[in-house]
Amino acid sequence: MDRILSNYESLQELWDWSLDNIKDAKMKARIRGVQSHMLQFEFYYGLTLGECLLRHADYLSATLQRKEMSAAEGKAIAMKTVKTLTKMRSEDSFCLFWNNVNKQAQKSSVEQPKLPRKRKVPARFEDGDAEAEFVSTVESHYRQIYYAAIDHMTCAITDRYDSQDFHTYLQSEQLLLKCVKGSTYETEFQTVTNFYGDDFHPKDLNSQLQALSANFESEKEKEDVTLSDIVKYFESTSIRNWLSEVSKLLQLVLIMPATNATSERSFSSLRRIKTYLRSTMTQNRLNNLMTLHVHRDYVDKLELQDIASEFIKRGQRITIFGKFESVTNE
Repeated sequence: MDRILSNYESLQELWDWSLDNIKDAKMKARIRGVQSHMLQFEFYYGLTLGECLLRHADYLSATLQRKEMSAAEGKAIAMKTVKTLTKMRSEDSFCLFWNNVNKQAQKSSVEQPKLPRKRKVPARFEDGDAEAEFVSTVESHYRQIYYAAIDHMTCAITDRYDSQDFHTYLQSEQLLLKCVKGSTYETEFQTVTNFYGDDFHPKDLNSQLQALSANFESEKEKEDVTLSDIVKYFESTSIRNWLSEVSKLLQLVLIMPATNATSERSFSSLRRIKTYLRSTMTQNRLNNLMTLHVHRDYVDKLELQDIASEFIKRGQRITIFGKFESVTNE
């Protein structure tokens, strides 16, 4: 959207040039349709409003896609975004936005704003005998669109974090974090044990949480401990056997991540890896390539010289490739 707004005049010149040089009738009809839309103020207003609001949503999305993002941190960032959007829902913010859109629209040779044609509401949607009301000014009409767009985005964000499933996950995560930080966790403990029922033994879980709180060790300060630090502490088999109930809770938290960006990213990368020209790729090779692509942060840290040497040592490859030696620039 930002690129379209930045090159609005250039695109309009492109449409004029295309209509003079393109001979295909269907293509010319499509170009005329796009050109007519771009000359309308309603299109320009919606494009500018969408770019303004979705920029905040893009910042939020990029932050939530971090693999180490916890549920509590994600909710806090989301509420900050909601607060930002709510602050934009004011008369002063709209007037500033409205004046800016009109100024930019004139520079881009867009038509003047006008009220839409009055249309009566269908009878099946009518409620009562009152006459239909219509806005009297152009500014009032676009003010409604401005407020409705902000309300729709804020509701979409808040609804995502107000669900019961997310609340239960948040309480499970907070139970572990508060335990290692030495804070009280009675509310979280009751929520988790009531939700999972017989999956946990409440007395055993409570005792093991006390043991974890007393013995947890980390290089960070207690207030800076994250869920990743707790996972690292449980890498030892003896710790997992000793704190079996807490380990079970940690496993439940890990299989219900606060963000599903990693799994979604793997689906979006599938088309880039297995193209139509690679239709004969086997499932085993596809799985390996997908793993390398999704976890490329770890792959980039591998030593290529060690991998090449290991490849040559296997089988009779050394007779073909010889001994691998790194090339250094003197």
